[in-house]
Amino acid sequence: MREVSAVTGVSKFAAVFGDQAEIHRKSAKNWLWATIGSAVCIGGFLYWIFSQLVQTIQSGVDFQVSLQIFLAKILLLSFFSVVFYQIVKNYNANMHLQTLNKHRENSLKSFQSFVESTDNPSIKDTVLIQATKAIFEAGDTGYISSKGGNGITGIETIKIVDQMDRK
Repeated sequence: MREVSAVTGVSKFAAVFGDQAEIHRKSAKNWLWATIGSAVCIGGFLYWIFSQLVQTIQSGVDFQVSLQIFLAKILLLSFFSVVFYQIVKNYNANMHLQTLNKHRENSLKSFQSFVESTDNPSIKDTVLIQATKAIFEAGDTGYISSKGGNGITGIETIKIVDQMDRK
């Protein structure tokens, strides 16, 4: 009965991670379209800035006035670049979360298969430790930089749960 409830729990949480992966995939797709749209807008804005600058220089308008207008447009461009950076950052964060959650779902599904394939308790414990490590230790996906990962490792998580069971 205990094993049946464990298998049910594993499949339930695998589905939760799968659902979260799908949510983040859809969100990342939206952010990708926002990235493409903002890149096109910034490119168009750059083209417009330089074409306006060339026209004002050729028309003989006072150079200081044209320079002030050009610098104001460059200030707008710097604001747009900050917005563009944030959009790309949101895309990367969602892709990172999608990749992690898909990995967690796959880990739980393979954990279930490995546990069902053996009756040896030490192998089951080893598989449990590795599955826990895969789930709780967020790996490097390449979408965000992981400088100084100070999270709790899978082994530490198991030790904490083991200590709670002893109390």
